[in-house]
Amino acid sequence: MLSCVKYIVVIYNFLFWVFGLGILGISLLLYVDSKAYLNFEAIAEQTTAPFFILAVVGLIMAFVGLLGCCGAFRENICLIGAYLFFLIGICAICLVSVYWTARNQEIVRSNIKTEFRRQIKEIYSIEDSIIGNFGTSRIIIDKIQRDFSCCGDKGIYDWHNSKFNNPNLNNNRTRLETGISSTGTYQVPSSCCKNTLAESECEKQRKLVTSIGESAVGLNRDGCTTKVEQFLDHKSKYILIIGVGLIGIQILAFTFSCCLCMGLFRRNDEDNLK
Repeated sequence: MLSCVKYIVVIYNFLFWVFGLGILGISLLLYVDSKAYLNFEAIAEQTTAPFFILAVVGLIMAFVGLLGCCGAFRENICLIGAYLFFLIGICAICLVSVYWTARNQEIVRSNIKTEFRRQIKEIYSIEDSIIGNFGTSRIIIDKIQRDFSCCGDKGIYDWHNSKFNNPNLNNNRTRLETGISSTGTYQVPSSCCKNTLAESECEKQRKLVTSIGESAVGLNRDGCTTKVEQFLDHKSKYILIIGVGLIGIQILAFTFSCCLCMGLFRRNDEDNLK
C-alpha cells in the first residue's frame, strides 16, 4: 500500500512540475499579450501584478514538484516535509492572487478608463506625429485603435477637443480652440482608419471628420474603452480559473503527501520496535 502511494506521489509531482512550467509560460504569454495595451505608467503596476504573481507561482511549483518527486522517490521524510511547507505557501499565494483579481477588477477597469481618456485628451499630440516622436502613449493608443478597430475613448468624437487637434488646449477654449476648424471638421490619428483602407485614402478621410462626430466610411467609429474592458475581462478569467485550479491540485497533492509521510513514520516506528 505504501509503495502504491509513493509512486502516485512521484507521478503526481512530475505532473505538478510540468504544470508549474506550463503556468509560468502561460502567465508570461498573457503578460506580453496584455502589456502592449495596458503599459500606461499610471496603471502599469495594477494591471501587471496578477501576471507576475502567477509567474512566481509557476516557478515555485516547478521547484516544489521536483522536490516532491525526489522526496517521494527516496522516501525522505525531511524532503517531503519541506515539500508540504512549500505547498501551503503556494496555496496561500494562489488565494491572495484570486482574491486580489476578483476584488480589484472593477477598480482596475475604472482606472484604465480614466487613464485612457486622459491620454487621448491631454497627452496624444499632433506635434509628435509631425516630428516623428513615437512615445509610449502614442504607440499604445495607436496599437489599441488598430488592433481593436476602434477610435477614441467612447467614440471618434472624443478627438475633436483633444490635444491632438489643439496643441494649446486650455480651460478657456472657443470653438476654434477645441480643434474644430471653420469648415466644421477636425482630424483623427491615422490609427482610426480601417485596416482595409489605403494609406492615401486614410490621410484624406481622417482629416475631414465632421463636428457632429460623423466620419467617412473608411474610419472606425466605435470607442476603444469597451473593447479594452472585454479584453481585460477575458484575461482576468484565465487568471481566476488557473488560480482556482491550482488550489484544487494542491489540496490533492497535500493529501497524498500527508498519507505517504504518515506511512513512512509508521514504517520507521515499526522498524525501531524490531
